[in-house]
Amino acid sequence: MSFFDIDEFLELKNSTSIQELLDNKRYKNCQNIKFNWLIYTDNDKLYYENKPVQERFTQPLYNNRFFNQHIKSTVRGNLP
Repeated sequence: MSFFDIDEFLELKNSTSIQELLDNKRYKNCQNIKFNWLIYTDNDKLYYENKPVQERFTQPLYNNRFFNQHIKSTVRGNLP
């Protein structure tokens, strides 16, 4: 179970789906996986471009793992 706001998305770098990520042996027995936020600004865009969000907004705000403590979680309901 995951909760994301309508203006948020999950970008997976090393998996093609959330199921593949959850099946990874590194996370197989985890009940909760936390994802650190990356916050993007308008990237100095003044006008709409008909491109995917990830192509239009490419520069996040400064990301320091000690400064940015915001997370989103995925929680597994039942583990075998």
